[in-house]
Amino acid sequence: MKKILLVCAAGMSTSMLVKRMIDHANAISLEVNISALAIA
Repeated sequence: MKKILLVCAAGMSTSMLVKRMIDHANAISLEVNISALAIA
């Protein structure tokens, strides 16, 4: 399993990107853990 962490300042657009990445990973049967973290 691969782990991907996306980090940004606000977190709003990053959470949308995470959802799309998870959907795509599921579509191609890729085992991945994708999460987002907002830092300020």
